[in-house]
Amino acid sequence: MLDKQVMDAIVDTYNSGSGSAAVSVMTSDNLKSYSSDNASYSMSAAGLYLPPWLAYYDVVGGSPAGGYQTVLSSMDNGKANELIDRDGGMDMLNSWLNAHDYDETRFGHLYGDVNASENGYGNTTSSDDAAKMLTQLITKGEDGLLNYNVASDGVVVPDGATVHAHRGMGVGDAYDYYMVVSNGSKKVVVVVLTEGQAKEQAASLTSNVLKQVWQKMFVSGK
Repeated sequence: MLDKQVMDAIVDTYNSGSGSAAVSVMTSDNLKSYSSDNASYSMSAAGLYLPPWLAYYDVVGGSPAGGYQTVLSSMDNGKANELIDRDGGMDMLNSWLNAHDYDETRFGHLYGDVNASENGYGNTTSSDDAAKMLTQLITKGEDGLLNYNVASDGVVVPDGATVHAHRGMGVGDAYDYYMVVSNGSKKVVVVVLTEGQAKEQAASLTSNVLKQVWQKMFVSGK
């Protein structure tokens, strides 16, 4: 289990000045292992492609993987927007989010609509909300579709760990990571949301969080 004091000390280092960070860690059975002080706060949802994917199961039925796999495998904006249409549009997606208690997750613009974002119509989430979505993706057996290489940003992945991830950036000053960490048998969800942090800072925070998660929830927990 994660030590809250140790984790808080790591995250608080990045909550200073104009920068902020939120971190959530959750087991695959939806149990919280750690939520930082900002974990329930609404922040930019850069790179969060899970809502239209998960909503599809309830609104349309079944997995959207057949024609829409690139939504998760390559963060395809066009296909993600098609999914929102299939789900019934933006209002229906937001209704689905509300009905499933994703209280801090709201969509104000389609994927890739930079103008709408800059005009104040943002997509938001909390790290707790995003972590819960990732556990639902694990339940569906589709977390393996996430294949962004976090190491390409300078994130240090612990030896022996497999990380399936999405990375969000370019919306305001957000830099976000949505990750499923595995040793081949056990899976743990890790979400890191940042605002006002440089890429290097976001990568450093994420590296430190992954180190703790790996040591305390995988190595020591064996």
